[in-house]
Amino acid sequence: MGNPGYIYALINPALEGLVKVGKTTTNPDKRANELSSVTGVPMQFMVAHSVLVADCDLAEKYAHGLLEKSGYRVSSNREFFQAPLPVIMEAIRKTTDFVGCITEDEFNGAATQAQWDSLNKQMDELNALVSEMSTEADEENDMFEADQYYWHTPMCDFDIRKSIALYMAVTDKGYARAFYMLGAAYMNLAERLADEIKKQGVFEKLFGGNNKNQERQMAISGALDAFGSAMQKGYDFAYAGLAKYYAVKNNNAEAKKYWDRFFATESYRCNSDRYDYMTGISTDYHHFLYLNLNLDLDEANFQTKLKFGD
Repeated sequence: MGNPGYIYALINPALEGLVKVGKTTTNPDKRANELSSVTGVPMQFMVAHSVLVADCDLAEKYAHGLLEKSGYRVSSNREFFQAPLPVIMEAIRKTTDFVGCITEDEFNGAATQAQWDSLNKQMDELNALVSEMSTEADEENDMFEADQYYWHTPMCDFDIRKSIALYMAVTDKGYARAFYMLGAAYMNLAERLADEIKKQGVFEKLFGGNNKNQERQMAISGALDAFGSAMQKGYDFAYAGLAKYYAVKNNNAEAKKYWDRFFATESYRCNSDRYDYMTGISTDYHHFLYLNLNLDLDEANFQTKLKFGD
């Protein structure tokens, strides 16, 4: 069954010789009253004929086609026909033969079913929202400890290696944010190791520096894998993470490509950042402009402000 409803013929004494042929899913008398209440209609519309059909959308098109083919239509974008009422009723009869009539009980049952269908759809949408919220809550709980070590909250001392281990464990559950945070933690570790390597003495550089260099390279490689996984899961911030990765590798072409991709994402355009990543990302972008592209400091500040505001 399509869209059950009425096909009707309305007449108005003020519109002599014209008949309006239309459809409604409520009641033809109600429709007549609605049309009569329009400003500029001097007299009341009256229902001359109406029939319940299995699909009022199809019925209206079919009836209009029959009447238009016979030259009765006043205008192609109007539902008024200049024809004797018996001619209109005959067109509606042919229409109902084609589309099929239904009883009041069938119509009421169809209306009730439509209401249930609408209610069920709303309930499905609500259940999906609740499920999504529940999943997000589970994710927050699973990542809570790792976040504490990464963000250096009062509950935990900062421990980047501990946060890496915890984020890595959570990635087994497939959370996109876990992959992103794992990549961010790896990059953080790589930066700290780079600072430590710069501060090494001659003896340590000669005899102990390789361990830190190897760990730094492993951290950078781990960041690439983690950001790539986050990107595959549709996590927009992964583009900014990959941009930072390629900037650290001094691959400016790839870094710019991923910055451009990040600026095209919905998360950037809507600033939909629940975790305050934008502050760190704006700093990474500034470093890319200033250190990698060699823009002067004022220009780097200006360009960063254009992208991220104050």
